[in-house]
Amino acid sequence: MKDSIGTEKEEKDALKPNKSIRKKRRNKKKNVAPDLNVSNAVMNIMEAFAWKLFHSICDEAAALARRKNKKTLQDMEMEAATRLVLSRNRAQRAIDKAQAAVATYFERGNIAGRAPDCDS
Repeated sequence: MKDSIGTEKEEKDALKPNKSIRKKRRNKKKNVAPDLNVSNAVMNIMEAFAWKLFHSICDEAAALARRKNKKTLQDMEMEAATRLVLSRNRAQRAIDKAQAAVATYFERGNIAGRAPDCDS
């Protein structure tokens, strides 16, 4: 079945992290919790969950923008979509964290298409 995003196989492939992402994720986990052992299967489940949640919020935000006849997603659509997909407490925490991340991004001087430093 073909939908607006692509075929089901393309969607499943998009949810699978590539080798470099898996390696970075594994190294990051070792830095955060070196004594915790997590199997690849569990890591893949967590990754798929995060991607599915991300896609749900993005789909909802796109639908909201379409209903308002807007061509560009703005923060209002993303916040509303987050509130619709997540429960009240989780949505508010996610929005607060996102606002803090954006503030930090601009405080570091990352403007006009310059990529942020990914070392931290």
